[in-house]
Amino acid sequence: MDFNALYHANFKLLDDAVTDWSTLVDHLADLKKDAEDDLHKAALKADWAGVNAQVSREFIGKTAGEFGDAHTQATTIRNVLRDTQGELKSYHQQLTDAVSRGRKKNLTVTDAGTAYEKKAIYERKTKNKNKNKNKKIKPISNTNLEHIKKKHTHKRLLPNQSNSPLKQHSN
Repeated sequence: MDFNALYHANFKLLDDAVTDWSTLVDHLADLKKDAEDDLHKAALKADWAGVNAQVSREFIGKTAGEFGDAHTQATTIRNVLRDTQGELKSYHQQLTDAVSRGRKKNLTVTDAGTAYEKKAIYERKTKNKNKNKNKKIKPISNTNLEHIKKKHTHKRLLPNQSNSPLKQHSN
């Protein structure tokens, strides 16, 4: 389970499953008791004769035992779900508490689980900005200034100027 899945977990479906399995366990306990007390005991006390009498007693005994097996299996499944529910809710609470403590300490946690101090990030950004602000600017000499002007200044040639390419082609 990743950070986001646990942090934003909704345990409603798991809670409902535990409740449903608990209800099933209770119902199977009642059926198990009824099968043992009523059905199986009545079959053993019955005054049956013939070939089917023994087979019927064994079948009813096995059937009563199946309710016991079903109850045991349902109890096991319910217990596994309940244990998982408890563990996940505990991990969710621990994670939520840790993120809350981190926020109070001005930390940001990414969905990969990495934590960053907001102040440190801010300071790095500010430091880089201030680094550029604190640089000394070298003065430009007149020679460099003339070179820059020549390089970045464009002459506009008009058609009536002598060095105009348009005038040269018109002759």
